[in-house]
Amino acid sequence: MASFSVFFDGPIDFGIQPVDAIDAAHAVEITSGIHGGSRFSAVPSKKLEGCDKHRLLRAWIRADGQQKTRR
Repeated sequence: MASFSVFFDGPIDFGIQPVDAIDAAHAVEITSGIHGGSRFSAVPSKKLEGCDKHRLLRAWIRADGQQKTRR
């Protein structure tokens, strides 16, 4: 098992869920059971060491908002 940080953003809540899973798809599957109806992005936790995860979450949410306004 590997550790992942799953970013999620939905109509009710948003955040980062730490998950131990086989791969990124499995991490999203686990998180979607908790935060259904959200969009997800799983990142290996090792890649985020030393990063400000909450700043990354805000940027990830904003990037989706900018894409929606361009459509």
